[in-house]
Amino acid sequence: MNELPDTLPREYIIKAIHAYDSGFSHRFKEAQLYELEFQGRRYPSKAIAGIAATLLTGKAFTPQDFSGGISSKCVRLLTEQDFHIVQDKNRAAVVSDTNFPEELEAQTEYIEGAATQVTVNRYERDRNARQAALRHHGCQCKVCGIDMSKVYGKIAEGFIHVHHLVPLSAIKEDYRLDPINDLIPESPNCHAMSHRQTPPFPLEELSELMGYSFQVIN
Repeated sequence: MNELPDTLPREYIIKAIHAYDSGFSHRFKEAQLYELEFQGRRYPSKAIAGIAATLLTGKAFTPQDFSGGISSKCVRLLTEQDFHIVQDKNRAAVVSDTNFPEELEAQTEYIEGAATQVTVNRYERDRNARQAALRHHGCQCKVCGIDMSKVYGKIAEGFIHVHHLVPLSAIKEDYRLDPINDLIPESPNCHAMSHRQTPPFPLEELSELMGYSFQVIN
């Protein structure tokens, strides 16, 4: 595993931005929450730092080599060179650290495949569906009611898991996902506990186990 250098010269960060624009080969994904702003455009901060480190050291950096959170070394190296890091509010709801079976990844349509496909690609996922669900429900857990940003502050804005009310493993044919009625926000802990049994705990039952009143979906 490669370690980021203690300094990323500004010239190499700019080279990384130009390389990114030119289609430089890398394994980094689009920004989940924080982006680097340069000359009126925004770039995934982790990707730019990784490419800059690659150009500087000659070692191929990957997303697994370092974190890209607001308090990370990656962001510090960029801000030390007077680059501005901005939070993308439209993507804030996408942030997730844990892969749960019902969590959604990037696709373009609200269609999730048949159970026969699950064994091939685990679960078909749709980031846009997640965003649609959270635009409607907000980021407050429907089980325990926690709003992560009120506990952890700005770093947790938009951080929440999404629980799929109908387990994809139970779906026997293609269907059209309704993000508002099929997906609800759950805290990481509540989401993990939902999957402590198969099929997952009904929300009312899980809420009662925790001593909370079930948060009615609206």
